[in-house]
Amino acid sequence: MKRLQQAVVLCGGLGTRLQPYTDYIPKPMIPCNGRPFLWYLLQQLHEQGINKFVLLTGYLGEKIKDYFDNGSEWGWQIEYSEGPVEWDTGKRIWEAKEKIDDIFLLLYSDNFASFSLNKAFAFHKKNHKPITFMVSPKNPGNIELNNICVVQKYDNNRSDINLNYVEIGYMIIEKDKVLSFYNDPDCSFSLILHKMASQQQISAWIQNDQYHSISDPDRWKKTEEYLKPKKIILIDRDGVINHKAQKGEYITIWEDFEWIEETREAMKHLAQEGFQFIVISNQAGIARGMVELDELDRIHQNMKDELQ
Repeated sequence: MKRLQQAVVLCGGLGTRLQPYTDYIPKPMIPCNGRPFLWYLLQQLHEQGINKFVLLTGYLGEKIKDYFDNGSEWGWQIEYSEGPVEWDTGKRIWEAKEKIDDIFLLLYSDNFASFSLNKAFAFHKKNHKPITFMVSPKNPGNIELNNICVVQKYDNNRSDINLNYVEIGYMIIEKDKVLSFYNDPDCSFSLILHKMASQQQISAWIQNDQYHSISDPDRWKKTEEYLKPKKIILIDRDGVINHKAQKGEYITIWEDFEWIEETREAMKHLAQEGFQFIVISNQAGIARGMVELDELDRIHQNMKDELQ
């Protein structure tokens, strides 16, 4: 099975929970830090090797096309499948089938999650199901899994018991196998998923990291903050932040910790400029039994306290 090369994005909904903002712009174009939310989704996939996109547009779809055009500004290749607002999700996918690869990534246009596409695709190939959901633990959710991560129930009404997972808006799909489940093209794709789940034709790759959404104003603002560019510096500890212990020895207690003053002052200055720090430290003394974990935690807490 060849690697994933294409993503298909459902962009046709009305976004009623975001009114009045969506009275004038479609939900995927909701601004986050000066860019449409959809841009972040496409850029995320571009960074993982997907450059081909099909956008399934409906409500105010011309605004999406006016902004993104063919995607060449960002090194992408964008095609559009345009349809009336009244088309349901299943109909949009059906009508775009000639533009869609044999295997593709389908995503909604209101959720964002950090994940490894290569790992998700490896999981999909291993499990031999026509669809692989990406899911997150949530109670109540809309999905029940068995112990080998096969979907047992898919219930968007969330009315059943044991629905402990929720799909997070990304799924890997084998086109022809999924289209074979259609009886009527004019349907909600949720009905197709429900039918396939009842026949155990969907696997689920569990993502424990938090996912982010623009589905309502509160979530939109939180997601905008999450997507805000971060100024982060990765920095080693011993020998960079503090003076090293002698060879073969370790900083075992806070009282032995000695700042390198130039580094401390530089970190304080950078923090005032909005930078954050991730301290990388091997601490082999833990494995050798020479440093107590509680004391290591105390050292690091004191470091943070003195830098504030």
